[in-house]
Amino acid sequence: MDGDPEIQSRALECVLNWKDSYLMPYEEHLKNLISFKAAREEMTTWNIGRESEHVKLNHREGLTPIVMRLLFPKILKTKTKLHNKVT
Repeated sequence: MDGDPEIQSRALECVLNWKDSYLMPYEEHLKNLISFKAAREEMTTWNIGRESEHVKLNHREGLTPIVMRLLFPKILKTKTKLHNKVT
C-alpha cells in the first residue's frame, strides 16, 4: 500500500511469482495501475465490476484486494491534494 511506484512494482512482482491463476491473466492491467502515466487510462478502460466480462467471477475474490492495495495510495494522495487546495 506504499505510494512509491518502484516499491509497488517490486511487491507486485513478488506476488506474481506465485503465478496464481486469478492474477496471471491481469498482470498487465495491474502493472498499468502502478504507472502514473497509465493508471488513469487503465482505471477508465478496465472494468472490474460484477457485470463486466473483463474479470472472471472466480478470479474476483483474489484480484480485488490487490487492485485496492494498488489504488489506495493514489486515492489518498488525490484526497490530500484536494484538501490542501481547500484550506
